[in-house]
Order: sequence, then structure tokens, then C-alpha cells
Amino acid sequence: MKALYRFLVLSLVATLLVSGCLADPEKADPQATTSPYVDQLSSSIRGLSEKEIADLSSGAGMGYARPAELNGYPGPLHVLELAEELGLSKQQRDEVQAIREAMLEAAVPLGKEYLEVYAAFEKRFREGSADAETVRVFSDRLGEIDGALRAVHLDAHLTTREVLSEHQRHEYDRLRGYSEGMEHGAHGEGHDH
Repeated sequence: MKALYRFLVLSLVATLLVSGCLADPEKADPQATTSPYVDQLSSSIRGLSEKEIADLSSGAGMGYARPAELNGYPGPLHVLELAEELGLSKQQRDEVQAIREAMLEAAVPLGKEYLEVYAAFEKRFREGSADAETVRVFSDRLGEIDGALRAVHLDAHLTTREVLSEHQRHEYDRLRGYSEGMEHGAHGEGHDH
């Protein structure tokens, strides 16, 4: 019985050593505790990635229109990218291009405003002058801009959908890989798909 007990204890200790539970903390994996935001310390606006900054500056979608995109409301950029496959007429291309340009005309200034407000907000924390009022005021303003950006992108999807035929919308969904998951979504009751 003693031999079995000793075997079990040694097995447990060996397992813990191999799994790192009893490993030397000095040799622990530094990635396990490093923040995923550490790269944003050197970003031009601390707290945002360079990609987020570029996307906001250029009017990129940033996932704002996912509810539309995933439910049968195509986005203008992707429709233009798939123009040949969708068989868009010249008039449709022109209309979708105009929708995209109008969207960018609204989204770019909003994105730049978001970046300005965010930078001022972050600066308050960096300088140590942030307080509850700062958090409330800046958070409210960033939320307003974020909502406006989302609406601009979703409106573009609504308008783009109206330009396409039912067949083109189905084809868009197929080409984008959405067909499988849309059986009970946008193609169901209550939609004109």
C-alpha cells in the first residue's frame, strides 16, 4: 500500500511539473500574462490598433453592417467587387457606386471625428486627469458617433439591396458563403427574397 501511495504522489508531482503548475515562475511563459493591447502603446492613438485607425479614417465598414450583410442586405463595396458574377447592368453599377460614394462621404468625417474624440479621451487618462465626468461625457459622445457610423453603413446596405434583383441577392449570398445559414433567416417569411 505504501508503494502504491508513493507511486501516486510521485506521478502527481511529475504531472504537475510537466504541466507547469510547479514550474519556476521566472521561467513562466510571458505570453500568458502579456496584455493583448500591448502593441497599442505605440499606436498613433493609444488604445486603438493602426488597422482600426486606418479603417475609421477611410470609412471602412468595420463590421458595422453585419446584421444587414448576414441577412440578405448586400454591401455596396462587395456588390461592386462581385459585379461580373452578379451580372450587374451599367445602371446598377452606377447606382451602387453612387451609394458607396455617399456612404463614404458621410462615414469618413464621422470616423475622423471619432478618432479626434477618442484621442482626447485617451489623453485625459494618460495625463491622469480623467474622472467620472470625463468618462461620462466622452463615452456618450463616442457612443453617438459610433451609432451614427453604424447607421450610415446599414443605410447603404438597405439602399443597395433595392438596386439588386432577387436572383442577384441570392447569388450574392451564395458567393459570399451565406446561403447555408440563411435558410431560416432573410429568405424566410416576411422578406421578398
